[in-house]
Amino acid sequence: MPQYAIALFETARLAGVPADVGLLLHPLGTHWQVACLPLSTADLDQFERGEDRDPTWLAQALTRQHAAVAQLGTAVPIYPLSFGTLLPDFAELDAAATGAAPLLAAYFAQVQGCGEWGLRVRATTAALEPAPTHSGLAWLQHRRDAGLRRQEQRRERLETALALLAIHLDPIVRARTERPSSGGLAEDPQTLLNVALLVPFAEEDRLEAALQALDTALAPQGLSLRLSGPWAPYSFRPRLGEVAL
Repeated sequence: MPQYAIALFETARLAGVPADVGLLLHPLGTHWQVACLPLSTADLDQFERGEDRDPTWLAQALTRQHAAVAQLGTAVPIYPLSFGTLLPDFAELDAAATGAAPLLAAYFAQVQGCGEWGLRVRATTAALEPAPTHSGLAWLQHRRDAGLRRQEQRRERLETALALLAIHLDPIVRARTERPSSGGLAEDPQTLLNVALLVPFAEEDRLEAALQALDTALAPQGLSLRLSGPWAPYSFRPRLGEVAL
């Protein structure tokens, strides 16, 4: 049966694994270890169903993985693996980790003592548009002009948000990544920007104060913040060759 792998870490950095997590630890050569969770036949069946997984099982499995990853992350810097990583054996992962050893060493040094926080910048007010009073070609032109105005306002708000993020958060975070929202059908139309923050645990009190100040600065621009976390540092992982993790 495949192994349900959740995280990779350097053996030399391990300070002690919490006993109540129920992890299975497997060595990859002498340098790496991979942490796995026990996998039942029922679990394997659900993993193989893909989009047809039972929602209740999926929620429980995600919670279980998050709890185990979070507890392991208190003992050692980890490279968290994506949900549903099933390994028939460890040879491919061992080769990928060995080939990416310099990248992994830099990554583990970067995330040491840190957690990831998710930040969503959302629009609280929409662009004001006059009601169309035209028909035919004039109405179509009005719609095109309105779309251009929305795009321009979105661009201006994005530039403002990025500038304020740099002012308020860069002195605290160790790293950050941004993913602007396209506003497409598959996304929340009010979301402007998704941000991942790599924050030292010792700076979490300063982070709270900085986010309050940032939220105050964004409010006149019609923007607000939503925070989630802390999470394992998924957004800061280097790619391990062609292994899908």
